[in-house]
Amino acid sequence: MKTTSHNSTGISEKAKLDYAEIYLTRVPIKHQRCIGITEGTLAKLKNVVRLVAMNNTTVRSYASAILRDHLREYKFLHEIMRKVMYDKLTSGDLAIYQTVGENYLETYLMPDSQPRGSAWIHVDVECAEALKQIASWADTGATIGSFAEAIILVHLGLNEELIEQMKSDVYNSQP
Repeated sequence: MKTTSHNSTGISEKAKLDYAEIYLTRVPIKHQRCIGITEGTLAKLKNVVRLVAMNNTTVRSYASAILRDHLREYKFLHEIMRKVMYDKLTSGDLAIYQTVGENYLETYLMPDSQPRGSAWIHVDVECAEALKQIASWADTGATIGSFAEAIILVHLGLNEELIEQMKSDVYNSQP
């Protein structure tokens, strides 16, 4: 295996290590809740955990890390959504909500009719409660499962090249 910091795809070793540290590190989850997702999404999560993390983490830790990171990244917008719900919006909040909020709702909080009763993930209860609250503030008809699944699928899509390179690295390091 090459020891250079960049490979042919331009993905640095540091980016891979950072991703693994944030998302693929096993974190004990003491209090958890089940969320229904589609079987296809569960299979994608299992694939990453099995092939990239090589069982150094669990699906629940990986999914919780994705959701936790998303909630942290969009905390400002979730606070604005809460203000909208309780009529506490300021003019600055309104400008942010109009530019970012509409796209966020379309991307993550649209109702989805896919059945989610056959595949389940266990996630940190704090993440599940936050998703539940945000879905209720949005009032779009989205469920906790459709919201969580949208977050996970967007994350996997945005990181697809990195994940594929990590899979390739694992495959190429095998004897």
